[in-house]
Amino acid sequence: MRTGKDISSSNVLDYRFWSKYPSLNVKQRGTISVTTTDDSFPSAVTQTVHHNFGYKPQFMAFTKSYTSQNIDKYIFNLADYVNLDFYMEFEDVGANITEEVRGFVTENDFTVSANLFSAVSGDQQGLIYTYDIDYILFMEEAKPI
Repeated sequence: MRTGKDISSSNVLDYRFWSKYPSLNVKQRGTISVTTTDDSFPSAVTQTVHHNFGYKPQFMAFTKSYTSQNIDKYIFNLADYVNLDFYMEFEDVGANITEEVRGFVTENDFTVSANLFSAVSGDQQGLIYTYDIDYILFMEEAKPI
């Protein structure tokens, strides 16, 4: 039950887990690391996990963002862990920082990409940062809505 809620509630939102509703089944989990580069013209760096399921599984993936590690959380109010498909732009001491971390699945692979750079007077400069991405691949297939 959620804090302050009673077990006799019939509202599904009061529960953390309710056996009347199906839960996703974990098929594979792990951690994959992606390190961005300090190139003058940075592009996304990718890493791939080969799952070979033969279908696109539903997935969840989280990482600690550069932003939460290097910028005061009280100013930006960001969580330590962010879900993939994270994009952030902010100004830090005169430099515009852009951070992007993405993930996607295919029938055989789970791929993550990361790009992190600063721009001063229109020039881009990559920043080196390692994202340790915790991921879960579920048994259930991802289907379009």
